[in-house]
Parts: sequence; C-alpha cells; structure tokens
Amino acid sequence: MDYQQTADRIDSLTGSFAVMREPDTEEVLWFTGENRKQFVMRPYSEGAVGRKPYKATTEAEYRESFAEVKKALVSGTVDKVVLSRVIMHQGFAKNTLGQLFAHACKIYPHQMIYLSVDGDRIWLGCTPELLLSYDSKEGVGKTMALAGTRPACGSDVVWDEKNIREQAVVSRWIGEQLIKEGIDVKMSEAYTTQAGGLEHLRTDIEMQIADGTVAEKVLNILHPTPAVCGQPRAKAMDIISKVEKHDREFYSGFIGYHDENGMRIYVNLRCAALDLKTDKAYIFVGGGIMPDSQCDSEYQETEYKATTIKRVLKRDN
Repeated sequence: MDYQQTADRIDSLTGSFAVMREPDTEEVLWFTGENRKQFVMRPYSEGAVGRKPYKATTEAEYRESFAEVKKALVSGTVDKVVLSRVIMHQGFAKNTLGQLFAHACKIYPHQMIYLSVDGDRIWLGCTPELLLSYDSKEGVGKTMALAGTRPACGSDVVWDEKNIREQAVVSRWIGEQLIKEGIDVKMSEAYTTQAGGLEHLRTDIEMQIADGTVAEKVLNILHPTPAVCGQPRAKAMDIISKVEKHDREFYSGFIGYHDENGMRIYVNLRCAALDLKTDKAYIFVGGGIMPDSQCDSEYQETEYKATTIKRVLKRDN
C-alpha cells in the first residue's frame, strides 16, 4: 500500500464515505457515492445511539458499575457480562483523517481497519474479530469466538482459568445457536492469537450457508455474541443498559460490507468516535466479567485495550 497516496485520497473526499482494509491485505476498499450502500455499520442495539452525550467514564463510575455486575453474577442471574467504558483522548487533530487511517493500516497489518465519515459522525477502528464472512460462490460461512485478553506473552504460556472459561462461554454459545437453526458447523480447538500488543483465545468456526438470505439470518443470530454483551444474552443486555453510564453507539456493533460475492462483517472493537470540533476522541473499550473477576485486573484490561487506538491517535507528523 502507498500510505501517503491513501491518506491524500481520503483527505480529498467530501460528504459521507467509508474506507476499510481487511486483515493481511494491502487492498483498501472505498465506499463512496452509490457504492456507499455496500458499507454496513450497525450499532450495538437499537437503543444504544444518541440518548446520552459522549462522556468519559471515571474510574469511580466503572467500579460502581462493576460492583452491580458482580452482584448479578454471584447471584446466578447471569454467567457473564461485558462491561464497557469510555476513555477521552485529547489532541488527535494534528493529523488528518487520511493520515490516521493510513497509520493504523501500517502499524496493524493483521487487523481490519476502517474509517467512516457521515456528517459529524466520524468513527475510526482497528478490530481483530470477524463476525461473519460469506462466500456466495462456495456457499461457505466463517465466524470466530474471540474472548480472553492478556498482554502478548507467547502462545506457549498457559492461560488462566477465568479467561479459558470466558472464551468457552462464547464458543459454546455460537455453536449451540447455529446448530439450533439446523446449520452444520465445524469448530477448531481454541488457540492463542495476537492483535496489536494483546493476545486472545480464538476458536474458528465454519458452516455451510445456502444463500444470502440464510447469511443475513446467521448474522442476526450471532449479533451480539456473548463476547460483547454476555450470557444469557437478554439478561446481560438488560444489566448493561442499567449500569453503563454511556451509550455504546457503534462500539460492539458490527461493520463491514456486502456485495454480489457475499459479505465480510466484523465486530466493531478497538474503536473511537472522533469530534473534529473539540479535537476529542472517545475511545470505547470493554471486557468480560465473570463471577471470579477482580475489578482491578478488569479495569487494567480496558487500559490495555485502549492502547490499540491510542497508538493511532498519537501518530507523530
């Protein structure tokens, strides 16, 4: 990829547009004009957008929310809840949007990078998680269960029990939901994968999908997975709506594109909403809370995750 050429082209665009680059490829996909309709960006939930202004989550607020989640977990109301927070970063606008996107592509070659501009609503993200790919010619669909987080330390280092259970909840749920709908699935063993400076546990899942209608059905079955909300899903989402002090907006929603060849849809993680008027970026991060989770370590996990997008926003000219 010619990073400067990509940045210049982005900065020449006007109106609503989106660009993305998939993992392990040099190709940038451009969604402008009529082609913009192929770009997909859906929020976490119908009620997750626009009710509350963007606002950073204080540590005290996070700890208060964590305590409420822990009560529900200990009581057995839910098995897992994903608790998110917002971190405000000031001073990204020394760089153009094109420069930020190109820099993200350069430093994160194995993640999906996107930039979406729709009026004043500007989002930038670097996500490691595929929600659904569908190849219409082959009739094959793929997804993954990605959960558990730690700083990169090598695939031969044993994971702790909390992260192993957290990932198992996600992979088991995905398999059960698809099988319930009569979809045959093949699942790999869980293995360690790296995203930026972090490692996650990942299970690859493959399925047969007859046509685009079934692909849309699978997409709606999968979203949101326990990796972004919890389990059982409805109860976890209800708790999240009560304890989080912010709207998730497009964080933990999904993003990607669809065309006559199928679709490539990703979970919108490691992302930020950019406010050009105030030069403030609102970084959204979260982590899965289990009955034996500790607040200090979970809070630190969100700090680790925020470094992914902070590295992009702190780009030096």
